[in-house]
Amino acid sequence: MKRCFFIFLLILCLLPGLAGAEEEDALYPIRENGLWGYMNRTGEGVIAPQWEYAGLFSDGVAAVGRLEEWDLIGGLIHEDGKMLLPMEYNITKTTGGFIFSIWDDSAGSYRDQWFYDKASGALFPISYDIAPDWNGGELLIAENDGLYGFIRRETGEVVFPLQFDGLYDDVGCREGYVLAAYERGYQGDGSVWGPDYHLYTLTGEEIVFPFGIKPDSCVHDGVLRIARALTEQERISHPSGWGMVYGLGKPDGTVVAEPQYDYLEFAGDGLVSTYLDGKCGVIGLTGQEIVPHRYQISTGGELPVIVYWHGYAKIDDLGENWRETERYVIIDTEGNEVFSRSAVADSFSLDNLVLENGLIWYQENGLYGLMKITGDGAEYVTKPRYESHIGGVFDTEDLEDQIDFAEGLHPVRMNGLWGYINEQAEAVIQAVWDKASSFREGLALAEKDGKLAYIDHAGAVVWQEK
Repeated sequence: MKRCFFIFLLILCLLPGLAGAEEEDALYPIRENGLWGYMNRTGEGVIAPQWEYAGLFSDGVAAVGRLEEWDLIGGLIHEDGKMLLPMEYNITKTTGGFIFSIWDDSAGSYRDQWFYDKASGALFPISYDIAPDWNGGELLIAENDGLYGFIRRETGEVVFPLQFDGLYDDVGCREGYVLAAYERGYQGDGSVWGPDYHLYTLTGEEIVFPFGIKPDSCVHDGVLRIARALTEQERISHPSGWGMVYGLGKPDGTVVAEPQYDYLEFAGDGLVSTYLDGKCGVIGLTGQEIVPHRYQISTGGELPVIVYWHGYAKIDDLGENWRETERYVIIDTEGNEVFSRSAVADSFSLDNLVLENGLIWYQENGLYGLMKITGDGAEYVTKPRYESHIGGVFDTEDLEDQIDFAEGLHPVRMNGLWGYINEQAEAVIQAVWDKASSFREGLALAEKDGKLAYIDHAGAVVWQEK
């Protein structure tokens, strides 16, 4: 269950994120004499350094404050320098925004709580323990004393009262539908199996499926995962299952693909990963088979899922005898194998995700190189020459912020120093930095000899810490 939000996630707000549209008034955190403030794109100071922490601006606001052990104490600042909330709140970051809280020891509860929602820009008072946003939907989850419900993200208005007690990862709001759960499990046929999930419209109408079938996920691309308990006879033929079989349904209560798989998960790009008899395959949103169940995936104990990213999926296929048959495979959205190479014959491996424009990192003999998927095969962009391609000025930097070629450039390390290459693996910025992050709105944060700097696409230093 996702019940806790750790302070290190707050630190990530400080760091450059994925590429975005450049804005003339973009502000960047800068550090001077151990304190943080903000500059504009030309390196001119806009808000004087005065805080131990200064987060990235999002929709014109940022969290600022001081660190007290594992807590961040601070407030909310507007890009014009005006404080929207004073510097006295304990700040918690959720995927939907920030919670600002003041704890009252005498009362043993919060006496003042506010929530800033990044999606709508709304700032409203709340009286809940948490208000996370796992799915980016129209409603936020609000929890108190072990029960949760749903509130409107623009106003904090309660839409579903706090009545549910099964706060599982799957619950949330997507595409105009709410998935909630009770902890006790479904007993409609006299048995108990898993969380008791319920699917609702935003007006509170419950979506009912045929008897014995229950919703099991939020809505994705107009469909959702459904589940049915196995019969005693089916348990014999599904030895690798978890007492249930899964299929696809629509949020009007109709069944698209009858529950028949040991597991099912949304794979991205409008496809669905299915698991049956120890092997993975892929189906479409109407239930049609795209890839038969032929891939035996090693997942380190996690549920095996095929994941698409930018039109391709990378698979570590163990085969029937993984010590002899393991191979790396890349398939397209039609199920064609556009790349295959043995993982046993040499020290070759592929990164997990295919990037934009069909690029993917590979490793051979301890060094990294780039390949490009062409649709009917793959070609090597460069031989393995880089010591690392996961940059980051700070150790806690979000890995997702370092995957794609942000603004056409990507940090790489050679001979212990970081520089930047383009999608053709051409060196664009010389490798002279001790640490380097991805570009964000025209600039990238780098570090040399313990001093921070912002550089532009040509490698010119726009600002440097004194």
